[in-house]
Amino acid sequence: MKRMSRRDVALLVIGAFVMSVSFILQRFIVVTDTLDGLLKGAAVGLMMLSLIRTYQEQKTKQSVHKG
Repeated sequence: MKRMSRRDVALLVIGAFVMSVSFILQRFIVVTDTLDGLLKGAAVGLMMLSLIRTYQEQKTKQSVHKG
């Protein structure tokens, strides 16, 4: 896998941070299932978005170099 852009790395880090905040909040205060699901879903979405963008960038770079 080649290098990720700064924007993609930032999305990945923010997603991991939101996921960890979700677990920390759940440990120390009572969190509703809705808020817990929202935080975890947003975190997974951000991390997936980062990986999908990276994959698409690499795919377009490969097609440019071939064609």
